[in-house]
Amino acid sequence: MIAGSLLDGIPTAPNDIEEPMPFRPRQHVDWPSLHTLRVKDVLYGDFTITEPVLLHLINDASFQRLRGIHQHGITPVVNVNKVRPSVCRFEHSLGAMLLVRILAPDDLSQQIAALLHDISHTVLSHVADYAFGYVIHEVEKDDYVATTAIPKILSQFGYDWRRITSEEPGVWTLLEQPAPLLCADRLDYGLRDMVAFNVFSNEHVRLIIGQFVVHDGRIMCSDIVLARDLARGYMRCDMLAWANPHHAGLYTFAGDAIRLALTHGVIRKDELWTGTDREFWDKIVTCGIKEIDEKTRYVNDRTTFTIVSGPEDGEIVLNLKLKIRTIDPEILVRTGDTVEVHRLSDLDKDYAKERNDYINTMSGPIYLAVSQHFAGK
Repeated sequence: MIAGSLLDGIPTAPNDIEEPMPFRPRQHVDWPSLHTLRVKDVLYGDFTITEPVLLHLINDASFQRLRGIHQHGITPVVNVNKVRPSVCRFEHSLGAMLLVRILAPDDLSQQIAALLHDISHTVLSHVADYAFGYVIHEVEKDDYVATTAIPKILSQFGYDWRRITSEEPGVWTLLEQPAPLLCADRLDYGLRDMVAFNVFSNEHVRLIIGQFVVHDGRIMCSDIVLARDLARGYMRCDMLAWANPHHAGLYTFAGDAIRLALTHGVIRKDELWTGTDREFWDKIVTCGIKEIDEKTRYVNDRTTFTIVSGPEDGEIVLNLKLKIRTIDPEILVRTGDTVEVHRLSDLDKDYAKERNDYINTMSGPIYLAVSQHFAGK
């Protein structure tokens, strides 16, 4: 359980996790034969995958590339995120597929869609959004996928790749739902981070997963206590990483550096979908161009971001609007033959207030004063 008030310790600077987390692998994959893949996942258990279409997709270079793409963008690269091993897009994509597999074991199409939902993520994940001003892996998804072997693989097994990779609402209802509803994508990265950041034990996360039900094509909870734990744990991860002001500051400088590196020809746009986070960032950091160096010098674990009142409260002050993520799970309530669906916030007014307080606290412009500290100084 999460100790103390959920709003205690909203991270201001530099990061809410100072010491490295213990090394705790969350997922192990091995191929005992060409026709069998085994996955051991601390969230979902052990699986043996033999469907040829899944094996071909997982083994393809475009999917294997996701091993080198950190879920948390620039922060693991510069040793600000202390999770070990860091969460990667490969782990999350495979995890989302496993969750759909549990909830809809006969829906292979939706399992494939879950597996491929992040296939177009660029290096450094959402840092690239700061550089381009839009969610690049969604906007340019079709363009990227068309350059890979995925269309050919899916066609070979009778699937329309544009439908499988569709971002349109209502196509894959277990995989994607608008916030604050539950879906496999939102649940896997949330639960995976709860384990990674030690918000909950493996055992407690498995209890949360065990009470999920599918109703009307959506993932819901069947236990209000575990639904509350899920919602509060998700909000805690938002504080630790997703809406952490310190991380947003690093993303801002890194995004500026990427944009400048593209302008100066240090990198090409197509390199966003090749190589690893580390390889890509090292190329930018070592380019030796002063305008870029002035940005990258702040993207490290020596930089501190402190929340201040306004732009006049520091020599360098960033004005940011954080992307706040919360959930309000649907809960399926059965009373005899009657089935009702309620939001957690309708059944638990304390959580409703807690969530609203958090959103109000984190909304609006955030001013971050930037400074650096060095050992011995």
